[in-house]
Amino acid sequence: MSQDKNPGNPVRTFRQRGAYVTGWVLVGVFLVVLVALAVASGLEVGATAFLLAAAGVVWLILVRPAVRLSADGVRLENLVRDIRMTWPAVDMTEARWNLKVVSPEGDAYSSWAISAQRPKMTGGVTPTPGGQLLPTTGTDVPMGQEHRSGSAGAVASAIDEAKADYERAVAKGAIAEQKPEIHRTVSPVAAAGWAACLLAVVIGFLSL
Repeated sequence: MSQDKNPGNPVRTFRQRGAYVTGWVLVGVFLVVLVALAVASGLEVGATAFLLAAAGVVWLILVRPAVRLSADGVRLENLVRDIRMTWPAVDMTEARWNLKVVSPEGDAYSSWAISAQRPKMTGGVTPTPGGQLLPTTGTDVPMGQEHRSGSAGAVASAIDEAKADYERAVAKGAIAEQKPEIHRTVSPVAAAGWAACLLAVVIGFLSL
């Protein structure tokens, strides 16, 4: 989780560290290979195009997706579409398989970036008579365990807390009440990225 430097409306950004780090490592590997090929035999159009396409796809799948929380609400940045929900449009969260934000109408919006993870042990766990730990349901975890940072449960809890903060601020008259709004748009960054990757692949095949 990171926090963008915007004092007027700070934004908390959530990604799963494993996928994020893996994505940057793979992008680095592709670029190192590209440089090595350029030094060894000069840039070849086909190889260059395929390596850049691979780096772009990895960045779009593992690095860019995120969940962002701000005073304005929740933003889910997925593979192609971005979903922005104001706080009154957030009714509840789910975290059984991946993070889902549910509207009052019952529509669920999933996050590509945040999946469920097994809670980590913190001590003091009492197993069931069968020797098994209590299963995780929703955003709750058994006593003696806690959500891993960046997991669906942890981000769902952060969303619930942020909405509670919004509701308290409205009740105190500190901020104006928002209208319930949900905006689903194609991300210009994602669309341009996927188009560039597709173009690179086409160039690579034409160069064979």
